[in-house]
Amino acid sequence: MSYRMPALMLSAVFIFHSTPSAESAWFDNITLETGLTIVTQNSVGNEYGDPDAEVPEGEISTATKDQIDFAFTADIMVTGKLSETEQLVFHLEAGGGHSMSDNVPTRAIINYDAYGTESDGQVRLSLSQAYYQKSMMDEKLTFSVGLMDVHSLTDGNEFAGDETSQFLNGVFVRSAGVVFHESANYYAPTFLLEARPVPFFSLTLTYSSQDGNDITDQSELVAQLGLHPSINERQGNYRFGYLIHSQGFTKITDGTEASNAGFFISVDQQLTDMIGLFFRYAQQDDTLLENEVLAATSFGISFNGMMGNEGNGVGVGYAFVEFNPNLYMEFDEGEDILEAYIRFGTSDNTHLTVDFQYINNIQRDDKRDVMVAGLRFQMGL
Repeated sequence: MSYRMPALMLSAVFIFHSTPSAESAWFDNITLETGLTIVTQNSVGNEYGDPDAEVPEGEISTATKDQIDFAFTADIMVTGKLSETEQLVFHLEAGGGHSMSDNVPTRAIINYDAYGTESDGQVRLSLSQAYYQKSMMDEKLTFSVGLMDVHSLTDGNEFAGDETSQFLNGVFVRSAGVVFHESANYYAPTFLLEARPVPFFSLTLTYSSQDGNDITDQSELVAQLGLHPSINERQGNYRFGYLIHSQGFTKITDGTEASNAGFFISVDQQLTDMIGLFFRYAQQDDTLLENEVLAATSFGISFNGMMGNEGNGVGVGYAFVEFNPNLYMEFDEGEDILEAYIRFGTSDNTHLTVDFQYINNIQRDDKRDVMVAGLRFQMGL
């Protein structure tokens, strides 16, 4: 995920009424999941400009250099079961270090996992998500409300959708952040409705706002249709979505305020027990000043469970980021991104990943091709 500082904190008081039971205690209804992801990356070919050159007042230096960056994120997910159909979810996060995305000026996000909660030189624990969830009609319908990671609720992918175990570059994780604009605080007040009346069909609706001050201001509405066929006992997922991001955008032609709109397609298909393919495409309105990226296309192949170890995996993906032709930017041929990773399951709860990325046609007059090699260590319980 992109490097972000959550500015919205949510506090709530929940009162539980229960009858003591000799067979169960209150903590039997609480589940705890923890995770730690450590990423270090080294760039090659990123020596651009003079970092010691004097920069005019009001301008930002464009000089970059090759360096080794280190970043980490820690997650704690607490789920409380209120009844057979209701639960509360709290997600705590902490993160620090530096993302390679801050050093290489690519439109893609080189380390989508990087997450900063630093304040006054100290890493702080932050409440990222806090929401209530209710399932109905034998779990065919689910309603959720609260502070949520709205961008993860749609545009998912079985083989290209988890930056902690699959591809690190954001262009292979989801369309938000590369094509679509992320919420200002990333996590946002959200209403979610999910319907899956039959196994091969789903419908997801999300409504979110930048903050809780006026939920109709800077809001985003997303609708996703999902088809989930099983072909020769091989599962496939075909998602089609449309979003409307209201207000905060400017028409190129006359400077008037406007809303953004776009669509996305995300496909994953299992071919064998170990091999799967993925494809993703997203495009947004080309008439808006803020939409410097018009579209992104990505596809690739994933191998999992080699040598009898479910933690082992290999992924290879290619992506193309297309710039908005109506903005007449320099060096606007578009960026090519190639990423490959090898994941080793070192135990049931840990894995080590070797990751390689190549970015072509960065928007500058020199050193337009950069390679990034990285290591990711992920632990989870």
